[in-house]
Amino acid sequence: DVVLLDGGGAERRRFAADSAGVSRDVRALARGGGRVAAATARAVTVADAAAGAVVERVACDETVNALAGGRRFAAATRTGVRVFGGGDHASRGAVLAVAASGDAVAAGCIDRKVRVFFPGGRRREWTGFSSAVERLAWSASGKWLAAVGGRAVALRRDLPPGEAPVRCAVDAPLDVAFDPAREDRLVVGARGGVFVFDLGRADDAVPRLCFPVAAAPPARAVAFCGGRVVAVGDDGAVFGVDVD
Repeated sequence: DVVLLDGGGAERRRFAADSAGVSRDVRALARGGGRVAAATARAVTVADAAAGAVVERVACDETVNALAGGRRFAAATRTGVRVFGGGDHASRGAVLAVAASGDAVAAGCIDRKVRVFFPGGRRREWTGFSSAVERLAWSASGKWLAAVGGRAVALRRDLPPGEAPVRCAVDAPLDVAFDPAREDRLVVGARGGVFVFDLGRADDAVPRLCFPVAAAPPARAVAFCGGRVVAVGDDGAVFGVDVD
């Protein structure tokens, strides 16, 4: 079962993640638009977050490897990406991210590409990564998409074909996150610490580094929280960095 908790940690609702299948083990969770999605081995169940009632259950032919949510949900398997309400796409997605508007689903792929799927079957594709794309993050309005695949890159959604994306000059990047209050501010967690970039101030497609923290430990996961960056180090310890 999937258990929904309130702010105090008390159980509020629960729902079955699978009606009857190969496995009931929940592999991934995502939330968006007042709903919660749970992926088991070969099914995705969507429930109303307030009532806990199942509103949709979709069977998948292959094991679900990734799940993401916004105004719509998307699931990735070994050979394809399924966008709920947006069709299936042949793409070996390793990680997914749904724009807050719900009209764009990004897939970071093991073939070192980023693909973005739009309504009506339209899609865009970016190459140039040195390894499988393992991290994705949309800015709050969906103007920017950041990706990590051996290098950290920021892609502007309206980037004309043939124009170079913005590349963040950081060695061994591990994670990316946007400041929800400042559209163009991106934090990159890396082996060398925490780095904050201003994407709105770029010279020759290289954004201005506005806050390097070279002395910080490696940051495997990062997120903005007010004027601070919260990061998780190699040892699992959580630390904070003031960036304002």
